[in-house]
Amino acid sequence: MLLKDFQDKHKGERCIIACNGPSLNDVPMDKLRGEIIFGLNRGYLKKDMRIKYHVVMVNEVTTQWGEELLAVDCDTLFTNRLEGEHVCRTDFGGNTFATDLSKPLHRGHTVTYPTIQIAFGMGFQEVLMIGLDHSFNYKNTERDESHHRRVINKGKDLNHFDPNYFGDGSLWLPYSPKMVEANYMKARKAFDHFGRSIVNISSHSKLPDSVFKRGKFEEYF
Repeated sequence: MLLKDFQDKHKGERCIIACNGPSLNDVPMDKLRGEIIFGLNRGYLKKDMRIKYHVVMVNEVTTQWGEELLAVDCDTLFTNRLEGEHVCRTDFGGNTFATDLSKPLHRGHTVTYPTIQIAFGMGFQEVLMIGLDHSFNYKNTERDESHHRRVINKGKDLNHFDPNYFGDGSLWLPYSPKMVEANYMKARKAFDHFGRSIVNISSHSKLPDSVFKRGKFEEYF
């Protein structure tokens, strides 16, 4: 299964990218029945959310929860780390926003960014973002001395919809809001250029409205 085979697969349609901030718990999942939903990393822990496509980019997630990821009930798992019947091996080695799925995707400091590129390449006309809190609390973390960027979670996860998302002892990579915002702006420009829309309808979000258009959930459902 190749990423390029998904080019324009959903041309003109709508999708939802479910980010994993605490505000994901505010979403009435019954309203999303029949919607095409992208899940990210450990988004599968949201048991009442039906994920069609799942995206995982970093080694910290695949090495700690690889078996769980391969068991996720989704149509396709996009990753460069795992092998399986429904896995699409995905190249995250690009250096710019990819509009063509035959090209490598740009990592952009967050799994959300390559997911937006996949959605764009699939041809979605409208992308709705939920759970995009864009805010992190590092109170329950300490540095992993074996890796210059990685941290170790101590106790409950304060940053995601499930306190066990990155539970006690889990390894993860901190998030740089400014770097992520710069990449999100590249995505916004691509969507605007091609007459498409990407809208942040999260109930709580610190992402500036100048990055993604802001909307309310009730306006779309």
